[in-house]
Amino acid sequence: MSTNEVTRTTHLGAAPDDVRRALDDADLLSAWLGPWTPIGADRAQVTTDDGVVRSVRREPPERDGEIRWAWWPGTDEDEASTVVISVVPEGDGTRLTVVETANRAASASASADGRPAALALDGLGWTIAVLALEIALAVRCAVRV
Repeated sequence: MSTNEVTRTTHLGAAPDDVRRALDDADLLSAWLGPWTPIGADRAQVTTDDGVVRSVRREPPERDGEIRWAWWPGTDEDEASTVVISVVPEGDGTRLTVVETANRAASASASADGRPAALALDGLGWTIAVLALEIALAVRCAVRV
């Protein structure tokens, strides 16, 4: 793993279908990433905990059980990174893996001007976000019972 990529994996005590639905639900996305505002079917805007407003574009999955998007600060799509969320059945729940990778343009500009590649969240940020998702799913499942 390079500094241009962050990976976090956790086991969630929720069924894979519930997790997939949560990853399409603006309220749950807001609970773990920050205020999430859908803009049409494949776009959104989110304000992450660092106060940065990010544009989000849903991308087609490359594998079954995967959700993928590109996101970038404001309107600077050259600073985009790709987030891939894998949802896999595991025991009595779901294994969720989040990988954020800086795109090639961001990686190239990082080496040209000395800045780190454009990752929206660092390792700690994703750890906190995934924990917030876990809590939001637990609350949602408890409310349904």
